[in-house]
Amino acid sequence: LAPFAYGTDKVIGVNLGGWFVLEPWITPSIFEGTNNSAIVDEYTFGQFQDPNVALNTLKNHWATWITESKHIKVVTTPTRIPFGYWSIPTGEPVSPFIPGAWPYLMQALQWARNHGIHVIVDLHGAPGSQNGYDNSGQRTGNPVWALNPDNITRTINDLVFLANATQGMIDILEFLNEPIAFQSDAWASAVRGFWQNAYTAVRNAVGGGLTMMIGDGFLGVDSWQNFLTYPSAEGVLMD
Repeated sequence: LAPFAYGTDKVIGVNLGGWFVLEPWITPSIFEGTNNSAIVDEYTFGQFQDPNVALNTLKNHWATWITESKHIKVVTTPTRIPFGYWSIPTGEPVSPFIPGAWPYLMQALQWARNHGIHVIVDLHGAPGSQNGYDNSGQRTGNPVWALNPDNITRTINDLVFLANATQGMIDILEFLNEPIAFQSDAWASAVRGFWQNAYTAVRNAVGGGLTMMIGDGFLGVDSWQNFLTYPSAEGVLMD
């Protein structure tokens, strides 16, 4: 697969949302099918119904929402695939989330290689929730990802696992989707430190071939001038 010239080539790719991280506005039928109004995200999807029922529903969704024959071979490049921390098989506890999506992600990456599609894998949900939105896996008015150093350490370890396991199969690893750095000074500081430490850990793990993506944390790109730029860092994009 020829390299994609980020910064030069025009990005006209798609985002495969709703596949490995459920969002009610993308896959309303999955939530409606539970007949339980308390199920509003992937966290409560596992919390408020029989886990076997939840797993069977998810397996069917993972196997049919996106397929190679109908979808992958016609999508544009690069393609972004959101993924939740609870589906990364590190052996850490994730309850009440329902794990099991990992082999479907690996299958998707192979499909992408088969059809010459560049891939961005995006960590879309982190322990404690990085924003309190349903797209983090847990809709809550009290997200705590940034307030517990163990959450941040675990997220970095998850990223290193992802980077190692997908080496040579993805172009970009997006460290975390939409952390709310604007929430407080403590959040802003935690997000900044996380970007830096995640960059160091992942770069040390897999070397220079992987491009990495951070986000502005809703602070605006001007807040990140000269952050993780050459020569202290390289191969970093801003979402």
